[in-house]
Amino acid sequence: MARQHHHTNAIVLKSFPHGEASKTVVLFTRELGLIYARAQGVRKLAAKLRGHLLEHDLVHVSLVKGREVWRLVGAVHRGPMFRQTARANLLLRARLTSLLERFVVGSGEHEALFAEYETVWKLLEKENLSMQEQEYLEVVAVLRIMHLLGYVGSGASFGPLLQEVSLSKEMLQRVPAIKADAIAAINASFAHSHL
Repeated sequence: MARQHHHTNAIVLKSFPHGEASKTVVLFTRELGLIYARAQGVRKLAAKLRGHLLEHDLVHVSLVKGREVWRLVGAVHRGPMFRQTARANLLLRARLTSLLERFVVGSGEHEALFAEYETVWKLLEKENLSMQEQEYLEVVAVLRIMHLLGYVGSGASFGPLLQEVSLSKEMLQRVPAIKADAIAAINASFAHSHL
């Protein structure tokens, strides 16, 4: 019996070795939520998928549901393959994926949350942000993510930032006025979550 392939976009949160040449990859997908998938033989030097499963990157994956685990059978990197990514961008991506791994529980559709992450990734690739703008982006992204997860309300001075459809470099210019309130709300949401 042929198994059904699920094709979806995903963010590679992390991976760890499994057996001699395989990896277990933690993915956050638009349709399936947070899943663990086994990538057979991907740690071999000649493996085709090796360069497509970099942590904190957007990828398009093909998955097959096995009896016990998802199997990752295909992956394509969703951006310039050999791009030079600034260290600050990588650190910001790492912190945001760590937040995602910490607060998202189980599988299930997370359309809005995935779209938010995708917008942040695209903004980082498209715009040449200063260190100050990256700091503002992190504040806005974490605030919006915690709002989507239900930990932050929209009633304070930062409410308009939560209502806008997508992030932009122009939006970041409004952050200094609400930064203190936003950080206080983020810290309170972390404390109330007990995670």
